[in-house]
Amino acid sequence: MSRLINNRFLPQKHKTEGELLVYEGLDEATGQKVEIIRPSKRAQMRHGGETFFLETQHSAGSNPSEQKPLWVGQDEKGPLAIFSEPLQPYSNIDLTPDEAMHILRWLVPALNISAQGFSKGLRPADLGLTKEGQLWLRPSGILPTDSLSDIDPYKTQGTSLEQAIYGLGLILYESLTEKLRFTKKSALEQFKNATPSLRTRRPNLPEDLIEIIDTMLDSIPQSRIAVISKIEACSEPPILNIPEKKTPLPNVVTTKPVQQRTSHTSLVKEDTPLPRHVLLLNTKSLPDAIRRNASALANIDDETLRLNMNQDKPLPIAGTALEPHAEALQALLKEHGIKTEIQSLKPNIILPSITTSLAFFCFYLLWTMGGLLFMISGSFLIGLSFLLFFRQGDRSSLQKSWNDLHLGVSRPEHFQQSEDLLQNARASILRSQLPQIAQIELLSSIDELQNGLSLKMNSGSELTLEELEKIQKTSNELINSAQSFSLEDPLNIEDVQQKARRISAFSQNINI
Repeated sequence: MSRLINNRFLPQKHKTEGELLVYEGLDEATGQKVEIIRPSKRAQMRHGGETFFLETQHSAGSNPSEQKPLWVGQDEKGPLAIFSEPLQPYSNIDLTPDEAMHILRWLVPALNISAQGFSKGLRPADLGLTKEGQLWLRPSGILPTDSLSDIDPYKTQGTSLEQAIYGLGLILYESLTEKLRFTKKSALEQFKNATPSLRTRRPNLPEDLIEIIDTMLDSIPQSRIAVISKIEACSEPPILNIPEKKTPLPNVVTTKPVQQRTSHTSLVKEDTPLPRHVLLLNTKSLPDAIRRNASALANIDDETLRLNMNQDKPLPIAGTALEPHAEALQALLKEHGIKTEIQSLKPNIILPSITTSLAFFCFYLLWTMGGLLFMISGSFLIGLSFLLFFRQGDRSSLQKSWNDLHLGVSRPEHFQQSEDLLQNARASILRSQLPQIAQIELLSSIDELQNGLSLKMNSGSELTLEELEKIQKTSNELINSAQSFSLEDPLNIEDVQQKARRISAFSQNINI
């Protein structure tokens, strides 16, 4: 039978969450349920592990977004902390831009008040959700390992506040893109020293959100503090959708698309705002492989692009808020054989100004010189009005093309998931520093796999869950290969060729 803790709290069944043991418990003084946490034996055995846990928990609750424990102490099993409200771990949560901004407004100002519990960084284990989905800070108190070979993306330099800002920024970066995985220390260091902008992964996110998260991940710790002045504090915690714990269903996709697209089961979509700088594709025909590369880099559905390429007007395949980013994307597309033009949709203040001036001029002529000159001047005014009208018509046409390209097509669920997975893998390879010969090998194998999927779908055959899981595994391997490659490490082309041959063999198995 379990002993009472502090003559009051009765621990019951427990579970393991990383290096924390989490117990359901009962406060016998009030009859209320409580949650008890303690570090695992392994975490306690680290030099200073017990002291770090106790110091962290004693300081918890020092800012308004942090859960304060009811009691902190030790028993025969080691240090522990008891909380009045259980929290579910923050994990596998896909955030909307508004949710991400709400989290920033809730947590960053609070961390600026006190980040005492994050002297070793902030990690997903330091966040939790109530049963209603409210997000709170609750420092785990687990002392990280201090091995030079340890691959810990959340470990960084700086003050407690600078480390906490970095950790929170990385958590949001992953929640808006995908879980980061590093197999080599060199790849992790390369990521930390030159973190790819969130803009390269989710170009259609609000510009202010991108700028804030990019600043939070700055390699210079002191530079991260700049985000504090850019964020307006919020007094209410965000309420997030708690991931359901289910037996895995056919939807096994874990790699989230770079940009969320409208569900492919419904082709009804409202206008999405046109980016200020649009990249236009002028050609009516591209080889399949190059067109697929264009689709992946622009993050649009390849079949949608193929069906729209026979139009007489240029296609707005991508866009950015800032012109330098549009130029960078244009250069990347050109590097892979895709020529585009940039059209900047800047507000035109010249023509409206001229029209307004002429309107006043016409009234002046009417007043002083009679109707004939008024009619002549009025003709100019009408002509300019028509010019403005047709310019607006061009923008409407561009908006329609943008909607059409970003709508997607209807596919069976497993085939759509496979297409998204392979497109993500293709984009990662195209954006990577892999040598061209390695890119060609891997992209060719993806082409074979996509061709096999198309044949299978067009025949009316089903894609099995086992095949989908293999495609998912293959895609993740490709993404990891692209992301972990470092110019400092020699590339084993034979390994790449073997991987490409494995994918090709798998393509033959799903082909009919």
